Amino acid sequence: MRRGFVAWALLLGTLVLGIAAVAAAAGPAPAPSPGGPRERPGVAPETPWACPAGHPIKGYLTDESGRVYHRPGTRFYEEASPERCYATEEEARRDGSRRAPDD
Repeated sequence: MRRGFVAWALLLGTLVLGIAAVAAAAGPAPAPSPGGPRERPGVAPETPWACPAGHPIKGYLTDESGRVYHRPGTRFYEEASPERCYATEEEARRDGSRRAPDD
């Protein structure tokens, strides 16, 4: 019984030392980037169908076209359910969106 306990303790000690050695070799964790994580452009929609007045461009992700946006007054604007809302087209493009094919 004692022999089994000693073997188990040696194994556990070896694992702990191995983990410590790997952590030491990896070095310190990287410092956070200045200004914190990069925020995604745009804002969340007010409702499933509406964007805030200051961010009227509706952006969303489609299976067919990828990330696209619709401008107010365009063909499918009223039907589009936004995933993200943008103040300008440039802001939508910075988020990886492109103008919808039917826009």
